[in-house]
Amino acid sequence: MTNPTAPTTDNLSDHDAIRLLALVVDHTRPLPDTTQQKKIDTRLREAANHAPPTPAHPTPVSPGDLARATLHHLTQTPDTAAVITTAAAIPPSRDRLDPTTFSIGALTLLALQTEVTLTRTEDGQWQLSIHKLPMRDTTLANLITKLINFYRTPR
Repeated sequence: MTNPTAPTTDNLSDHDAIRLLALVVDHTRPLPDTTQQKKIDTRLREAANHAPPTPAHPTPVSPGDLARATLHHLTQTPDTAAVITTAAAIPPSRDRLDPTTFSIGALTLLALQTEVTLTRTEDGQWQLSIHKLPMRDTTLANLITKLINFYRTPR
């Protein structure tokens, strides 16, 4: 189900998509420091490499692709769509965020905190646990595929 009043995020540049996602995440919780972001990246990479196999030649995913997919998923909720619309109106010169300093995986995971968690299994491996919401499962599935493909080591 799509939100007819959702802002369009598909045409954002990689830089603008990451900046907008950082603003949205920053609106709901403090952004993690660099050390915490690196920990999240390491855990996501490990989880992605232990995820079920994807097609033999997955489509490469850029940080901007992952940011746009995350924003698209978030626009499906009217409250979050409103935050995205407000954040998009902030000129880049007026915010304090530099998109090049953020881990896109950390931003994605923080944006989806109520739907996706990163947990350690009994054997010590990291895994992504998904709490699926029925109306938004298609955008969530697309986003999770991009997240895994972004972090998975090419085989």
